Amino acid sequence: MADSDHSISLPLVTLRQGSKITVASRNTPAEPNLASKAGKADTADPVLALADHWRDAHARALALCRRQQRLESRIARATGSLPSCSTEEVLGTTHRIRSSSDLGYSKAKAAEEHFAGEAGRLLEELVLTPARSIEGLIAKLEVIVWESEVRDGPSDFPWPHLRSMLADLERIAILQPLPKAR
Repeated sequence: MADSDHSISLPLVTLRQGSKITVASRNTPAEPNLASKAGKADTADPVLALADHWRDAHARALALCRRQQRLESRIARATGSLPSCSTEEVLGTTHRIRSSSDLGYSKAKAAEEHFAGEAGRLLEELVLTPARSIEGLIAKLEVIVWESEVRDGPSDFPWPHLRSMLADLERIAILQPLPKAR
């Protein structure tokens, strides 16, 4: 997005809409996965709860990003330029449009930044929390793969390899259930 400086913006939206192979290679936030199913039933692994909270914050940030992009499009149509343009006339018009209660651009941007920050905080906490189960390990790998798509893109090394490992772990966990962590 033109005036957004965090990484959840356009790359993930474009990737999700344009790459069926990437999305099909692993579960998406819209469909329950093995780790989140296990997280609902067994909360002995703190990674499962952290991963679920990260997924929620990440999904909200993405939804708010899409809303903000729609609002930016409306602003661009109304002013003839994006909100970050520098001419005084356009900025004055954009400022009036942004503060208009029916558009809600500033609120959407602030909410997106809040949830993106929360997702970032949870990501850091997830790295510091050891997994206690195969489901926790799968949850960690899923979060890493999803986050990598925002930052690096789906085809950069080592992400295809990690996605392959994640798919293997999910398949093995279903075929050979391990005892639950204590």
